[in-house]
Amino acid sequence: MAEILLWSALPVAPEHSSEILHLLGLAVAGGGPADDAITLLRRAVISDRDQPIYRVALVALAAENGRPLEAEREYKLALSIDPMLVEAHFNLADLLTETRRPDDAVCSYLGALAVQPDLVEARFNLGSVLDEPGRHEEAAKAMQRSCELAPELFDEEIQTRHQ
Repeated sequence: MAEILLWSALPVAPEHSSEILHLLGLAVAGGGPADDAITLLRRAVISDRDQPIYRVALVALAAENGRPLEAEREYKLALSIDPMLVEAHFNLADLLTETRRPDDAVCSYLGALAVQPDLVEARFNLGSVLDEPGRHEEAAKAMQRSCELAPELFDEEIQTRHQ
């Protein structure tokens, strides 16, 4: 139903076409073919290159569908438009972790935390990435801080381990 309304809104509200394409891409991503959703989100990006959040939606979907190089490039473009876009820093860090580039992931998590210092997920993920190569003390500090910020998210064993 939402898709039908959005498709019908495109010719009626051309001044909002980029936002409509963005919403339509998200709607299609929720239950339609990923390639169709990617095409719609790419059209939204092309129609308004100054909206980095459109790129973030596009690349999140691209990354989920096995296109990590495209995703990385688009996250970096989004950050060049808006370096304060915490979602782009965080998602790029996750992507870099998944593609086994921990040093780059650490930099991106730190970028997210520079924008939003109390982002629990970024602190926790940073700790996980730091722990793998043996940077245990730094990892413990990041994990401990995430437990302090949101103790309700962590069981007692995790909280005790990182104190």
